[in-house]
Amino acid sequence: PFDWDKSHDAAFTQIKKLITEPPVLKYYESTKPLIIQCDASDHGLGGALIQEGKPVAVASRALTHAEIQYAQIEKELLAIVYGTERFHQYTYGRPVTVESDHKPLEVIHQKPLSAAPRRLQKMMMRLHQYDLTIVYKKGSEMLLADTLSRHHLDNSTDEARSVNSDLDQMDSSEDINEILNCEPTTMHTPRSHNERSRPTASQIIHPVRMARKLQRSISNNHPVLPSTRRTNNTRGPRV
Repeated sequence: PFDWDKSHDAAFTQIKKLITEPPVLKYYESTKPLIIQCDASDHGLGGALIQEGKPVAVASRALTHAEIQYAQIEKELLAIVYGTERFHQYTYGRPVTVESDHKPLEVIHQKPLSAAPRRLQKMMMRLHQYDLTIVYKKGSEMLLADTLSRHHLDNSTDEARSVNSDLDQMDSSEDINEILNCEPTTMHTPRSHNERSRPTASQIIHPVRMARKLQRSISNNHPVLPSTRRTNNTRGPRV
């Protein structure tokens, strides 16, 4: 028969203590001030959502091969973008204080967008939808975010980030005519009931790829093309 002795009592009491006292996560409260601690290491990003000095949620991820080559200030701002977007359901539509151990970000965030380097501009534009205040905090006081960035989750093969990386690395100098005159994808081709199937990943990404090329061409001061209106002779019959 099982014998419950004093050692079991002590272990059970210790378990109850561990699951009812810090550092367990606390419940989010919309009426309380919200803080995000963000940090970047050489190979990872970390973010912690904090209220009243207690963690509400934590997250981390590995840097991609391209992101590892970023300057440190770019990694630190990328950590803020990651943390803010990762906790979008908490951070959107309310004031949020962002704590970072990289002091230059506190100043750059207050300057006009045009005063920042191009890569930082792209990240800052992603943050424009949030009401953020970036403040400097010593790295020795950001133990949670620092630990998360150094001992990050190994998610470098994440599918969503792979797609984004593929779109970001497209050549912006490609001819805009390729975008406007591109052939329709097979996703829009009528099929019989027996031939219907789910669209492939390339068919879904194709319109996004074309839109991104168009956006980059315009941003690079590409000359405006003449209007491509249809004539009455080329207009197809109405359905």
